[in-house]
Amino acid sequence: AFEFLPVPVVHSFKPMAISAAGGTVVTIRGENFGPATSSTSPSVEVVLGTSSCTSSTVLNSSTLVCVSPSLAPNVDHALLVKVTSATVTANDTLTALPIPTLNHISPSYGYAEEATTIELFGNFFGPATASGMGPSVEVQVGVRNCKNVT
Repeated sequence: AFEFLPVPVVHSFKPMAISAAGGTVVTIRGENFGPATSSTSPSVEVVLGTSSCTSSTVLNSSTLVCVSPSLAPNVDHALLVKVTSATVTANDTLTALPIPTLNHISPSYGYAEEATTIELFGNFFGPATASGMGPSVEVQVGVRNCKNVT
């Protein structure tokens, strides 16, 4: 029997800014992405700009995730969701941020038993906003994760 599928709709995605290096998980919310697991599930592909995500997974009919490919930095990329033969483009674009560079750390030493404020100097650490629209910034010294990264 033939089944008509409803056209997919993209309501939002997060984050809206990712690393140009790729590997960022992008969560897309909308409608009609298909069932998460089924032998008759429609094929789903997410395209950022002109490049397909390295993987796309339908979590349920309204949520899917993809792992971003490497993208040209400082460019706004369209986000397209393809479900079988239907394609929908998100209203917003996704920005690929340049790969961060670290030029200097101050101080260059600290004691393991004491909390030390460390300043990092470089470029492209991400947008300085608390909106949650950009990628998360994590700092690790040796095997220890830093706290209160701002």
